[in-house]
Amino acid sequence: MILLNIVAAVGCSLASQFAIRNLIDALPIGRAHPTQVVHAFFVIVALLFADTLFWRLAGWASVRTSLR
Repeated sequence: MILLNIVAAVGCSLASQFAIRNLIDALPIGRAHPTQVVHAFFVIVALLFADTLFWRLAGWASVRTSLR
């Protein structure tokens, strides 16, 4: 479980870099298509939230395992 959470967190971290690139690419056309910018922003927020959540779950599982 710990390893799975760490791999998921690293995957979210890597994916957030591509999401930032998508946001930067969407900015020049933002006035014509603001939904693309908003969507790209929410993808980044969701990935950063998931990244933090997976790291916290890995830490929690690690503490629970070491205490037993």
